[in-house]
Amino acid sequence: MKKQFILVIAASMLSIIPLEAQFNRELMEKTIAGLSDSIYNYYIIEDKARELSDVLDKELINGNLQNAATAEEFTQAVNQLMYTIAKDYHLNLYYSEKTRANDSGEPGNEPDREKETREFLEANQYGIPNARILPGNIGYLETSLFGPLDYCAEVIARAMKKIVDTDGLIIDLRNNRGSIYPNTIPFFSGYFFDKPVHLINFENRSANTVRQMWSAAWVPGKKYLDKPVYILTSNKTFSGAEEFAFDFKMLKRAIIIGEKTKGGANPIITVRLNDHFHVSMPYEKAVNPVTGTNWEQIGVAPDIEIDASKALQFTNLTLLRNILATSADSIKNKTIRKAIDDIDTSNQKTAPLKSALKG
Repeated sequence: MKKQFILVIAASMLSIIPLEAQFNRELMEKTIAGLSDSIYNYYIIEDKARELSDVLDKELINGNLQNAATAEEFTQAVNQLMYTIAKDYHLNLYYSEKTRANDSGEPGNEPDREKETREFLEANQYGIPNARILPGNIGYLETSLFGPLDYCAEVIARAMKKIVDTDGLIIDLRNNRGSIYPNTIPFFSGYFFDKPVHLINFENRSANTVRQMWSAAWVPGKKYLDKPVYILTSNKTFSGAEEFAFDFKMLKRAIIIGEKTKGGANPIITVRLNDHFHVSMPYEKAVNPVTGTNWEQIGVAPDIEIDASKALQFTNLTLLRNILATSADSIKNKTIRKAIDDIDTSNQKTAPLKSALKG
C-alpha cells in the first residue's frame, strides 16, 4: 500500500470554489502525487484505483498536466483524465485559492463550517422545498437533498405530518442531487415500513468492513403505511436520491416514474491533499442485500418511463384513477372525479397548437 500522508476530513457535499492565484508547477506536482496516493489507498474500485494511480504517476513524470496555465485548467484536465478512466461522477478534484484554516484534518474544526452548512440548507429549504396536498387528497413531497438530521429531521417530520392522511403520495426526486448525511435516508424510510427493513450495504475496501443500513424502527408522528407511493425521477437525480429510489423499488414499496437516473451509487469521502486542493472520491460500494447490485454508471430505471417534465401530472392522474377504481366512498369519488376533470381541462387548454405551412 502506498504511503498515507494525506488527511481524510469527512464526507461532504460538492461545492464551487473560486479558481484564482497561488498556483505554480510545484503545487501541481505535489497535488498529482497526493492524488495518486489517495486514490490508490481509498478509491473503492480496486482495479480502477490502480489504473488511475499508475496514469497519474506517469503524468507526474511526463509533465503533461503541468502545462496548465491556471488552477482552473489544471483541475479540469485532471478531472477529465479521471473521468475518462473511471467514468465516475463522484470522483472530483477541487481547488481553493484560500488556504484552508483546518490544518488538523479533523471534521468540524473550521470556524465557518457550521454557518456554511446552515446557509446551504436554508437555501435548499432543509431538503423539502415543497410539501402540499394536491386535489383529490394526494400528498406531494418535493425533495432537493437529504441533509443532516440535526437540521432536517424536524422538517421531514413536519412534512410527513402534513401529508400523512392522504390517500396516495408522490415523492419528487427529479431535482434531488443526493445525501450529505448517512442516516437521513434510513430515518425518512422509517415512515413507510411497519418494521425495520434492510435497505442497503456499504462495503469499504480499505477498512474491509460492511456497513448495513436499515430503515428507522421509530419516527416521530404517524407512519405512512399500506398506501400507494410513487417516486418521480429525472436524468439529474443523483447519488443518495438514487439510493432512495433504488431501495424502494427493490423493496416494492414504490413505483418509479420518470427518467433513468444519473448513475452515482458509491458514498464519498473528502481527502485533503494540501493547503489548496482536495479530492472527493467513493470509498465504499453500495450493494443491495438481495440482488448484490447497485446503480453505478447505469442509473435507476423507472418502472414507467416518461419525460421528467410530464411525470408529475401523469403520476397524479394515475394515482387518482387507481383510487377511484377501488373506492366505494361516493363523496370522495366526487372529489376525485373533479380533480381528474380539472387536470384534463388544463391539458386541453395548454395543448400546443399545430399548423402546416403550404407551398
